[in-house]
Amino acid sequence: MAKKRSFKKKMFMTGMALVATHLANQAIFLSAEKNSIPSTKSIYKWKYGDISYTVTGKGSPILLVHDLSVESSLNEWSEIVSRLANSHTVYALDLLGCGNSEKPNMTYTTYLYITLINDFISDIIGAKSDVVTSGFSCSIVTMAANINSALFNKLIFINPCTIDEATKQPNDLNQLYKAVLTTPIIGTLLYNIAFSRNNLKYEYTTNKLTYTNAKLSAYINDCYSNAHIGGSSVKTLYASYKNNYFYSNYDNGLSNLESNVLLLIGSDLINSEGLISKYLYKNSNFEYKKIGRTKQLPHLERPIDTSSEILLFLERATN
Repeated sequence: MAKKRSFKKKMFMTGMALVATHLANQAIFLSAEKNSIPSTKSIYKWKYGDISYTVTGKGSPILLVHDLSVESSLNEWSEIVSRLANSHTVYALDLLGCGNSEKPNMTYTTYLYITLINDFISDIIGAKSDVVTSGFSCSIVTMAANINSALFNKLIFINPCTIDEATKQPNDLNQLYKAVLTTPIIGTLLYNIAFSRNNLKYEYTTNKLTYTNAKLSAYINDCYSNAHIGGSSVKTLYASYKNNYFYSNYDNGLSNLESNVLLLIGSDLINSEGLISKYLYKNSNFEYKKIGRTKQLPHLERPIDTSSEILLFLERATN
């Protein structure tokens, strides 16, 4: 009888712990939603979900595609949009699952985003476009340009992902961990730990930014909100990304690119020379420039230098 009472007590305590965890998870998402700034952006009614975007300026089109991570959004480009818009029509979008775009509960893949980029250029921009992108999204834009080169003019890659990152395929352990991350309580808890305010601050101040001022601190807070707006379905993008569901034939894609490509690399980025070397090995026609005293986000840290390099490259006549 005593053993039975002990078992019931343990089950009760376990159940209460799960309920408390669930309530804590929901409180995090509700707080982020409450503190978020309402979107005033345009909406592209895409077949897999509404896409939030902005249009600024006048001239030949430039599409800005932010890094593919749950905390990222088109706000990544906030410091350079106006500079580019002096001579170009600048489009910036929130990728599906990010920012103010819809965040459906689904498995995300490279092909999904390839389709989004190509559909957006065809349906919204309606003309061959220059594209500026960063981080992992460089692999997506590369593969999109491989599939339909007629949509793309010049490409600028800001600190692109490593080739290994984009070609790694999910194994059995990845599939198991993805299943765990998509569970309603434990998976959400793991997600909220990974994207806690403290963890995001540490990641950005240690690995992505060379320095941090008030403006960049505000950007990190915006990233925290982005990672939690939309409820627990936001974690499914992370579950797909974390477990290598974005693999592609990126190495061949780089070799086969028909567009002129400029690599913009943060001078303080870890192993920046190795990154440049591997990209030039894949395609010797690529050009590169380093942006001094920056890491992953030179367009936020040194927007004048970054936008100047972008405009010089775009406005130069193609050989």
